[in-house]
Amino acid sequence: YGPVGDTDIKGKFRTEKEIFTYGKKKLTFLGTMHLRDEGNKDAVTRPIFNEIYLNRPDYVLVEGVSSSVEFPCTWLSILTKPTSELIRENSEMAYAVRLAVDKGIPVFGIEPTAIDLKFALRPEISAKMKYPAPASLTTEDLFFHKVLESFSLVAPEKRNVQVLSQECAHLHSEWRSEKAATPNVKNDADAIAKLKAWYLKTNQEPLNFSDKNLHDKLHPADSATYKTQKIAQFHFEVRDASMRRQAKAALGQYNNVVVVEGMAHLNANRKTLSDLALEIAK
Repeated sequence: YGPVGDTDIKGKFRTEKEIFTYGKKKLTFLGTMHLRDEGNKDAVTRPIFNEIYLNRPDYVLVEGVSSSVEFPCTWLSILTKPTSELIRENSEMAYAVRLAVDKGIPVFGIEPTAIDLKFALRPEISAKMKYPAPASLTTEDLFFHKVLESFSLVAPEKRNVQVLSQECAHLHSEWRSEKAATPNVKNDADAIAKLKAWYLKTNQEPLNFSDKNLHDKLHPADSATYKTQKIAQFHFEVRDASMRRQAKAALGQYNNVVVVEGMAHLNANRKTLSDLALEIAK
């Protein structure tokens, strides 16, 4: 289907859609440019509303939520918030969860659990990946990277210690719910100090909240120059594998499944998604 919805202020489409149908099975992927970026929010939220609230699929999967829980305890507050408030808070994934819950549609996450990540770090598993884990990578490295990667999506002028603390607390809560080991932090100040120390040690430069290139430094790159980019290559590959696994399992039980994820994941997975749909159809 390609781009849907409106374009943002820079002329880029905010949402893309891929639909695979085989017999009674329908698998729809909505790739979004995250709302934390500048742009036309309606161009992201309207296609999500149409796909979930109006078309009412059998099952919804969303990025940013661990696959270990139906929806994270840290997001329970979205059940009582107006959807307009969720949009103002810049979370199209929370918006998608709220729409599904309002319509009584099962909604699960596609993110790998902490246990999944630990398994992927095993040398015999990592060695088979397109982007193996950098040497001596640990789950603690992945924890800090994930926190900072989420933080980097916030506009530079809005990044502060409070926002970073919230990102850290969110992932801490999610990993604890999975009974997984988390970095030992005593309080918010300790968490911030450890995140800054980790970034300095990993990239050999201090963490700069106002760095306009911070997002790029924490995301995969074909010619990775920062270690955090190499970590992201591995991390994203594990995340995308988890998405495909969750989508396959969902279509084993349901006929109409919608996946809402970032456009970067959709673009990176177009070929494998087609292969996945063919495999499910057999």
